[in-house]
Amino acid sequence: MKADWIKALEAAAEKFWKTEYPQKSFEQRCDYWRETMEKGMREQEKLGLPPFSVFNKAWYESVKEQEPNIDSIITSIFEKDWKNKDKNAFELALNTDSIDEEV
Repeated sequence: MKADWIKALEAAAEKFWKTEYPQKSFEQRCDYWRETMEKGMREQEKLGLPPFSVFNKAWYESVKEQEPNIDSIITSIFEKDWKNKDKNAFELALNTDSIDEEV
């Protein structure tokens, strides 16, 4: 039996993806994904790992299921917010099979 807090968390996530996220504009979706991705990269850096090492094929496939336009969103993020970041390193990370692979 799941704990009540787990049920509440799952319900909140379901509500977000089914009702709140679909209402977001393209720009709002870009902001959401940029913030989410940057949080993951900061956590990797805290561990002494390359920031893009948080991303891999499994991450990309999972995100693509939630956001079919993630490629356009990522392109927009790099063009507007991440001009100083290495897009090749990011794309290399997306082609790795595991978060443990060297990026």
